Amino acid sequence: MRPLSRPFSTVLFIVGATLAAAAAPAPQNKPEALAQNFYDLTMRYNATGAIPGTSQQTRLDRMLTPTLMAKVDQARRADKTYTRKYGVTRRPLIEGDLFSSLYDGPTSMDFATCRADTDTTLRCPVHLANGDGSNAIRWTDTLVLVKLIPGWRIDDIEFGGAGPDSRTGTLTGLLKQVVDKGYAKMK
Repeated sequence: MRPLSRPFSTVLFIVGATLAAAAAPAPQNKPEALAQNFYDLTMRYNATGAIPGTSQQTRLDRMLTPTLMAKVDQARRADKTYTRKYGVTRRPLIEGDLFSSLYDGPTSMDFATCRADTDTTLRCPVHLANGDGSNAIRWTDTLVLVKLIPGWRIDDIEFGGAGPDSRTGTLTGLLKQVVDKGYAKMK
């Protein structure tokens, strides 16, 4: 087989790079669009699997800050190591929807007006619900957004709680607990 000529291989590279860029999600320049895209994705993949898998995380990469992505990675590694050691004989390190107060996660969302903490940080309440009508469970979580060079990204989620048995605190706090608990139980 004959090697490709240099001009032809350059054209293939440019076409491939253009197609890859077109397939990647655009940077989030509007907080509302980021929130909508984030919850659309997490509601679609919420199968009470807790920590997103690699394919889900690839989609989240452009929505979360590198710092938050690193914490999700650490929690996934701790969970995998813990599961390898104990299998399914023990409860997982985390159960339910990782990104909301409610174990079952939201089935709908309504974005509220963001409040600026600084020029580069916003707190954006999101009114969430699971179910329909008068039987729906309703709560408000708050996205903490930071403006990076490519656009707005989620840096944390403040869990507002959806009742006495729901999650409160922050996503980063929860991820730290998963990592600490996972490695502590293996000692």
